[in-house]
Amino acid sequence: MRSAPFLSTLGLVSLLALAGCESTSSRQSGPGPAAVQAVPLPTYTPSGDYLQGTLRLGAAPFLAPYLTELSTTFKRLHWGAYTDLLLPANIAGEFLAGKVTVAVNTRPLSDSEKLAFTERFNGPPLEFRIGQEPVDVFVHPSNPVATLTPEQVSSIFGLGRSAAGTWGQVGASGGWAGFPINPVAPAPGGEITRAFQWAALGGGPFNPRVMFTDSSNQVVRRVEQDPGAIGIGNARLAGGAIKAIGLQLRGQRFAIFPTRENLMSGIYPYRSFYYLYVNPRSRPMDPLVREFTRLALSQEGANALGRTGAFPLDGAAARQGLAELAAFDRF
Repeated sequence: MRSAPFLSTLGLVSLLALAGCESTSSRQSGPGPAAVQAVPLPTYTPSGDYLQGTLRLGAAPFLAPYLTELSTTFKRLHWGAYTDLLLPANIAGEFLAGKVTVAVNTRPLSDSEKLAFTERFNGPPLEFRIGQEPVDVFVHPSNPVATLTPEQVSSIFGLGRSAAGTWGQVGASGGWAGFPINPVAPAPGGEITRAFQWAALGGGPFNPRVMFTDSSNQVVRRVEQDPGAIGIGNARLAGGAIKAIGLQLRGQRFAIFPTRENLMSGIYPYRSFYYLYVNPRSRPMDPLVREFTRLALSQEGANALGRTGAFPLDGAAARQGLAELAAFDRF
């Protein structure tokens, strides 16, 4: 089996991913994984109801452009509607306190948070996945390693008897064989790191050798400066001289990169989701809440979220969310 030739920068991988193209590895090495025919996202069509009132919306600060754009579209289509935007550091806490009716977050509510919500509002919140982003794996451009298996990734970042400490233990040869591996990750409290921990380490602890930084941008900067480093994070918007690592999955002939198709099909295993939470408050649901949620689950909503660097979900997932929304008042 030939190793897939690496890409010089993750920025190029990102452009390919956003354009929905094949990676360079699949073009040069023969047919890659079968292309996924994604179900198209539904287009938003406003209901015929006249909407009037104010909707309280909340999101983490970095999602302000997304929520602002979606609000602008919503008010343009429903000129009797108004929105109040709240951008707290702890959006989950504001939602649980009832200060916002619709909340967007990059982590799911915990079971205890959902229970607390149910006890306070006499029913559970409605949860919808509205987008996703890959957890990229990348190294310094000079590193000869181009692909890793999930087991090797786990041995680098995880804590266990098979923990890898040198690049020779994961396939490098020559002068690189004894070169130490320096793993880097965003802060452990963030959703990207949490999602990677569950997907790559089975929820187990990180290796004490992992260096944690405040953000994915700082991980990229560290990997740029350290030839022995390997980083995880959302590096597509950070740019920089780094090299994407492909995953050699069991049963796949070619390395898997975090392209749009591989993410939407579920082939690429390291990803985190964007969630939209709704406080229905009453049955039937407030028409303002229902219509804004319909917009968020549409192609227009996906376009707005894409400007944050996120990928859309497959249209089938959006349509399932719309079906759950429509079914709410019937039960």
